Amino acid sequence: MALAMSAISIYALILSGYSSNDKYSFLAGMRAAAQVLGYELPMGFAVMALVLLFGSFDFNEIVKWQNSHGWGIIYQPIAFLIFLFCMVAEIGRPPFDIPEGESELVGGFHTEYSGMRFASFFFGEYINIIVLSLVATLLFFGGWSGPFADKYPILGVLYQLIKAGFLVFLTFWLRATFPRYRFDQMLSIMWKILLPISIVNLFIGALEALLTG
Repeated sequence: MALAMSAISIYALILSGYSSNDKYSFLAGMRAAAQVLGYELPMGFAVMALVLLFGSFDFNEIVKWQNSHGWGIIYQPIAFLIFLFCMVAEIGRPPFDIPEGESELVGGFHTEYSGMRFASFFFGEYINIIVLSLVATLLFFGGWSGPFADKYPILGVLYQLIKAGFLVFLTFWLRATFPRYRFDQMLSIMWKILLPISIVNLFIGALEALLTG
């Protein structure tokens, strides 16, 4: 549900680009729509490999499984890397900030906006970063599990926030490290590299589910 709600946010970008009556904003909205087609499938296959391993979509069951067997990243490091890159693409941060390419599209889909309308784009973007980071902690890092978390629930909240903070740091590190990819390069990475790897990894997840289950 969290991933589906995050993916729906693309409609806001498309409509904002269309309604601004500016050709650069409109092109940015179309690029955002095309970018979704690039990252959603690899991300979906990465999550499905984990679901096969955990045997449930329920976050409570996922955390319980990791409590008894170990963190998801130990079993699915490939899925984590795929999820991380697709997460950066979904939040539209460098190196995948194709819809906001200043050198090509001025300011992207929010070129014609100012004030609170302009700020709302960034509020939504950073909320998306936090939500996806929290989801990633549940899938790969055991969520709220940790020493004495069962006895002191507040520690579980602290553990999850620390893990999510680490993932937020990773997104900012990628932003500061890599240059922006061209539109065709981004699609090539997603379709020609991450998608085939994610499909193969799906079978690896199924095999791990048989061996652990």
